[in-house]
Amino acid sequence: MKKDAGFTLIEMIIVIAVIGILAAIVIPNFLSYREGARIRGAASNLRADFEMAKLRAIKDNGMVGMEFNANSYRVYVDLNDNDALDAGERILSNPTYPPGVTMSATTFPGSRMEFNSRGVPNGNSGTVSLVNTSGTQIDVIVSTFGRIRTE
Repeated sequence: MKKDAGFTLIEMIIVIAVIGILAAIVIPNFLSYREGARIRGAASNLRADFEMAKLRAIKDNGMVGMEFNANSYRVYVDLNDNDALDAGERILSNPTYPPGVTMSATTFPGSRMEFNSRGVPNGNSGTVSLVNTSGTQIDVIVSTFGRIRTE
């Protein structure tokens, strides 16, 4: 006598139920991880662009500025040292924040800052605060001496 190979209907229902329970546990954790990864990545990119602007100002012995708004920022070479992006000045970087990440605040006057030829902010230190849809906030801070860190 041969035994039939295969699964019974009850076994299939149990397997599907277990997969459903595991998915219900894993998916919310994955989504919250993804939101956290987006804001950490945005803060890391902003910090890297601050570093790039600082090093470019030192290399070119000139001014490199940054402008911030809610969804993006720009890094540019400020040829005439007027703390504004004018026609003929080259944009070095113009990224946008990932979906769900916005700039909530900045302490830089006029949402602008510049690095001078010594690699320090031309003016005061400042902070750019990024926030995601779940309320997580990360600050990117530039000190008076040009040190850049995240908190």
